[in-house]
Amino acid sequence: MGISYFEDIELHKKEIIAEFVVDREEMVEFSRKWDPQPFHIDEEAAQKSPYGGLIAPIGYVMGMINRILTEKDQKVAGLGGLGKDNMRYGKAIRPGDNISVTIEYLHKRESQSMPEIGIVQCAAEAKNQNDETVLTFEATFMAAMRPRQK
Repeated sequence: MGISYFEDIELHKKEIIAEFVVDREEMVEFSRKWDPQPFHIDEEAAQKSPYGGLIAPIGYVMGMINRILTEKDQKVAGLGGLGKDNMRYGKAIRPGDNISVTIEYLHKRESQSMPEIGIVQCAAEAKNQNDETVLTFEATFMAAMRPRQK
């Protein structure tokens, strides 16, 4: 399958863009460096926390999702993100969880200042293996317009 351009994006179509498993060691390593709260790095302390066990920091999860969206951008002629809005956390994400990310394209328009670029807004929802929502947000990104014939 070739690259999809701005013009190819179908509004209101939902698609699963990725699935991944939360790796405990990777999560704890990330947490030790970037978000060293006890419920992210210490099993015993996490058991005593309101979460009752280790949970993933949102920075780790967003990093994984951003990686997936970047890979998706390579198929959609994505040119970079403009922002994320309305981020909400749901069920805590735990080591071993199987996470699936679904996106729905909500709006698209041609850029007023750069005619070769389109602006796209999508909604993303991440769910765990029990179909529980763990994260939702909206993202706005730039997508290349189909090259014009000369």
